[in-house]
Amino acid sequence: MPKHKSISQRLKTAGTLELKLKIAHDWSLNWQREQSQLVADLGQAIKANKFDDLCIIAGELKAVTEKRFTALPKVLAAISGADNESVKP
Repeated sequence: MPKHKSISQRLKTAGTLELKLKIAHDWSLNWQREQSQLVADLGQAIKANKFDDLCIIAGELKAVTEKRFTALPKVLAAISGADNESVKP
């Protein structure tokens, strides 16, 4: 099975701006779905008063958020054609 490519790798190999925008759009929709599902899971854990599940889900939410926010400057740089160093905050 082929290894999953990062968003930066997929954008680097995309030829056109249109394709890069589609890849980035799909990536952001996936991010939104993943975040929304984790928030919904938090709500269910709260209703069920399951502290262990709350801790696990909160950790997953933190990991997903950090991963995506770390990738965001690279995504912007890949779409714009800018050097990654020039996009860092």
